Amino acid sequence: VSTLVQQAGRRQGEVRSSAMEAIGNLAIPPNIPDVTQLMLKTQKGRDRDQLEKALMLAARQLPDANHQADAILAAVDLGSQSQRIGILPTLGRVGGEQASELVNAALGRDDPAVYDAGVRAISNWPDATVAAQLGDLAANARSQVHRTWALRALIRVITLPGGPPDEQKLTVLRDSMKLAGRSDEQLLVIRRAAAVRSPETLALLTPYLEQPEYAQPACQSVVELAHHKELRDSAKPAFEAALNKVISICQDQQLVQRARLYLQAK
Repeated sequence: VSTLVQQAGRRQGEVRSSAMEAIGNLAIPPNIPDVTQLMLKTQKGRDRDQLEKALMLAARQLPDANHQADAILAAVDLGSQSQRIGILPTLGRVGGEQASELVNAALGRDDPAVYDAGVRAISNWPDATVAAQLGDLAANARSQVHRTWALRALIRVITLPGGPPDEQKLTVLRDSMKLAGRSDEQLLVIRRAAAVRSPETLALLTPYLEQPEYAQPACQSVVELAHHKELRDSAKPAFEAALNKVISICQDQQLVQRARLYLQAK
C-alpha cells in the first residue's frame, strides 16, 4: 500500500486511478496515516471518494467501534482549517464518539465551508443513531442542497437493518415523503420502504400503485415485501389485492412472475 500511495501521489490519469482503486482494496489499519494524507491532498471527485472509502474500510477493522476514527484523526492536523474541513466527510463514514463531537461542532459553526463539511459528514453516517439530527437538518438546514443531502441520508439510515422499531421507521418514511420536494426523494422512500418488513409498510406503498409516476418502483417494493411468507400470511387479503394490482400494471415480467408465485403459494 505504501508503494501504491507513492504512485498515486506522483502519477496522473489511469495509473493514478488504478492505484487509488487498489488502495481501496488493500488498505489496513497501519496504512491509515499515509492514506489519510493522500486523501487530504486529492481533489474532490472519484479518486478522493475511493480514498475515503479505503479509510472507512481500514478503520472498521479496528475492534473498538467508538474509536475507529481516532486512527484517522491521529494523522490530521486539527489546527489546520483545511485539514479539519477535509477530514470531516471521511469521519462521517466511520462514525463514533470523537467523530460525532467534531461533526456536531462543525454544524454549529457560522463558517459556510465548515457547515457544509459538517452536513456532508453527518449525511455519510453509517447508522441510524443520527436519525433525529438528520430529520432536523432535512427540515431546517441552511440551504435546499443541505436539506436534500440530509433527507436522502435519513431515508437511507432509517431503513438499515436493526435501528429503531418498525413503527418508528415508518413514521420517519411518512414524514420524509412529506418533506421531499422532488420526486427523486419520494422514489427513494418507496424503494427503501421494502427494507421495513411490516404490514403497515404495505399500507404505505399501496396508494402509490395507483400513481403512474411511482407505480413501477412501488411494484418492486410490494413484491420484495411479499417474498417473506410470514409477513405475507400476516396480512393475506391486503397482499393478495396488492399483488393482483402488480400483475395488472407492472412492466417488469420477472416481478409479475414472482407476484403470481406468491399468490399461488400456500
